Amino acid sequence: MQGNYFGAAPFIVTPLQGAVTAGFRVQYAHGTDVDGTSDAGFKEAINIGKSADVIVFVGGIDHTVEDEAKDRLIISWTGNQMELIRQLAALGKPVIIVQFGGGQVDDSELLANDAVSVISS
Repeated sequence: MQGNYFGAAPFIVTPLQGAVTAGFRVQYAHGTDVDGTSDAGFKEAINIGKSADVIVFVGGIDHTVEDEAKDRLIISWTGNQMELIRQLAALGKPVIIVQFGGGQVDDSELLANDAVSVISS
């Protein structure tokens, strides 16, 4: 949520904070890191997804993956984010993917899934 050309933002409203402030009833699980390989948070995210009307996955890339001095050779989703998205989509609920990052990631698999909607920042 920080750009790499404009310095540090004076304040940040996270998607979670924004949803709560807007009055949505929100359940939250961390799930996984941007470039994570651990699935330790998957179970909690899946359990919350089972009870939700709509699942919102917030992910993508950040400056740990790409910035001015750190180019990527591939544009796939990093870490195990896509695996968590697959498991959430398998629950049969509408899934909204909020994709953050300054660079592109390959959304082909997501766009081919009728249950998934993608919002890019």
